[in-house]
Amino acid sequence: MKKTFSFILICAAFQLANAQNITGRIADSINGRPLSYAIILYNFQKNITYSDESGFFYLEKDSLPRNDSILIQFLGYRNLIISVKDLKDNAVFKMIEEPSSLGPVVVSNCTKIKEYRINRRVGRIKQFIGPGP
Repeated sequence: MKKTFSFILICAAFQLANAQNITGRIADSINGRPLSYAIILYNFQKNITYSDESGFFYLEKDSLPRNDSILIQFLGYRNLIISVKDLKDNAVFKMIEEPSSLGPVVVSNCTKIKEYRINRRVGRIKQFIGPGP
């Protein structure tokens, strides 16, 4: 019993030693401030994680295929694509600011009225346009 337990303990220790995590930090390219809650897509964009409030993120090396790349997104910055082959532990990824603007938004309060011909009479039927009853 003692031999079995110590064998399992040694195997678990080797498993933990082989598991590698990659740590990265996402920052602004101009002033170096961390970008909190940036989106990191990996595993052929099937998995997602976020950077923490200090701009750090953590990925397991075993969960990344060798020919994959990670995509980092943050609102107001250019997307950053890094190959897994070029990914190093404790790397700082500096994102370039890319201002974007929204087009004009028009809000109006008008109802749509359609005309229908029923039994040779022209009538107006108000139609409710909205989220539904």
